[in-house]
Parts: sequence; structure tokens; C-alpha cells
Amino acid sequence: MALIDLTGTLEPGMWRYAGIPAVEIEQVTSIETDGSAAHAFRLATISGTYLETAAHHFHGRPAIDQVPPERFICDAAILRLGEKGPAQPVTAEELARAAGDAEIRRGDALLVATGWDRMWNAPNFVDDSPYLTMEAMRWIVAHGISMNAKKI
Repeated sequence: MALIDLTGTLEPGMWRYAGIPAVEIEQVTSIETDGSAAHAFRLATISGTYLETAAHHFHGRPAIDQVPPERFICDAAILRLGEKGPAQPVTAEELARAAGDAEIRRGDALLVATGWDRMWNAPNFVDDSPYLTMEAMRWIVAHGISMNAKKI
């Protein structure tokens, strides 16, 4: 079984949603003057590679700091769609075709590979990214995909 790290590099100027503050990284001490190097970070919880919980949209639900890290190590199905262009929809038919005869188990996470990662940090990364249609979302729900953690 392969482990796949989905995180992107934290760096000043990385992509973010409109209205979200820019990521800032500032060196606050140096080895030469202070004997050790340290940096201060400022980033919103939805900057760059991020995780969101139901608390992103609903009051009273667990926030990301209340979810244990092991919850995010889980089995996943990977559906490779090929290269998607700017603002192209991902349809239920494409998901079904990419799934083919693959076993997608209830509770698996789902990675939908569109090739859009090639645009990481491009000015249009967020606004022009491929998106899931409502029918695609229904396909995902119908297959029980939820990212429930499993022991691996």
C-alpha cells in the first residue's frame, strides 16, 4: 500500500481564496544574531492545501483542531481523469468511467486527479480550477465515499 502526501509547500504568495489574507512567513530570529533561527507564519485555515470540517459551514461542529491527525490516514480510491482545462466540469460519467471495475468501498476517501496540480500557485489556480457537477457529487455520495479513517 502506498502512502500519498497531498500537502503543498507553504510559501509566501501561495494560492488562496478571494478575501483570505495572503500567507506570510517572516524570519524573526537568525543564527548569526540570536543563536537560532525561527520564523513566524500567518495563514488562514483555508490557504493552500487545506482541510475543512463541517465547522467551515455549520456552527457547533468539530473544527480542524479538534480532529486527531490519524483520522486523515485512510484508504482512498484514485480516479484519474486526465488533463482538465480551466473551469471544466467533472461529471458523474467521467467518474464512473475512471472507476471502471475498481473497487470503491464505503468509507473510502476519493482522490480525483485532473492534472490541475500543474497550475499550483498560478494566478487562476482557484478561480479556473475544474469543478464537480452536482451529478458528480451525487455519484460520490451514492458510492459511500466519506473519508472515514481505517486502520492501515
